[in-house]
Amino acid sequence: MFASAQRFGPDRLKSAVWRVVVGSTSAAALGFGVLAMIGTFAIESNDDWSSHTQHIGVVTLWIFSATVVASAASSVYAATLYSVGAFFTAPATVAFRSIGALASLPVTRGTELALPGLAIGLAVGETVRVSLLRRAVIRELKPVTKHGAPPEGSVPSLIKPSMPYALSISFSQATPVVDRAIGSSLGPGTVTTIDLSEKVFFVPMTVMWSSIVVVSGARWSHLAATERRDLLVADFRQTIRRSLWLSSAIAAGMGACLVAATAVIGPTFAGMDATRILWVSLILLAGLPPAAVAALAGRYLSAARRTTSLPLFSATALAMSTSTSIVGAHYVGIFGIVLAATATRWTMAAAFYAKCVSGGVAPTEPRIVTK
Repeated sequence: MFASAQRFGPDRLKSAVWRVVVGSTSAAALGFGVLAMIGTFAIESNDDWSSHTQHIGVVTLWIFSATVVASAASSVYAATLYSVGAFFTAPATVAFRSIGALASLPVTRGTELALPGLAIGLAVGETVRVSLLRRAVIRELKPVTKHGAPPEGSVPSLIKPSMPYALSISFSQATPVVDRAIGSSLGPGTVTTIDLSEKVFFVPMTVMWSSIVVVSGARWSHLAATERRDLLVADFRQTIRRSLWLSSAIAAGMGACLVAATAVIGPTFAGMDATRILWVSLILLAGLPPAAVAALAGRYLSAARRTTSLPLFSATALAMSTSTSIVGAHYVGIFGIVLAATATRWTMAAAFYAKCVSGGVAPTEPRIVTK
């Protein structure tokens, strides 16, 4: 949306950004408020916790709401920077969250205020990040001005393409929860093994998301704004090919490092079966290439304003992963769960790719006037 809005001039773009910031922070406050009330009820219903512990938990939960609301604003400002080709500030300022949390440790460490202190530090750090990103947006939008008066028209609506994407993310986030619920029935250590192995998987995935996916998405948004479908599809195909090679090489390299580390560590790690952790991690790493394809495809469909099919894809992936995980866990235990996750990633990556190359750029209607 921001890439499309640039042709209307910096003032209109700033207005559009501000409207989205207000809308996203309001939605985040409302959504997390509901979740926080549910969480408060759950904490206060836990008879295993003392009333004092319950109080600390509730206070910490509500303090986190400030971080969630601030994150909604920072994500919009970060997207604006990406749309104008500024890719440094947003990733570089993520560290302020950790800096804020770490700054609270010398004061609250070893006291009952340690957990609320960390929450306050996160909120303060994210708020500082919002301020820095806002200043960066104001600075970067100045060069957007074109010669002559900006064209008449209205900024494309954010609601229509973003709501399906949000629903799709909700389905996607449910998959790890289901995997852990199934794994919890397989005995102690299963969920921890899945957690450790997924951390290995998400390290390269996060790196690819914060680099290739973000940069490619900004480029595709510009191409979609000019409705250059030929260049858009060609660039998408080329990016997919290169990402498949890169992610495969990363997965192979990390797999080799895990094998070497397991040989050095021995059969146990922190009281757990190191060999099982190794095999679970290797199976998940086999799903890195299709995960990269799916991430790129999701960003491509967003840039092309074709997000209406995303919830169906994510719901199908959730249903497929859940059903195959149940069957796999019954026959081969934890390996059945991760094999199901990897097989689902490959299947859905192929479906995503076919969807992306089959259509063009959707029209920008409906529109919202931001004069």
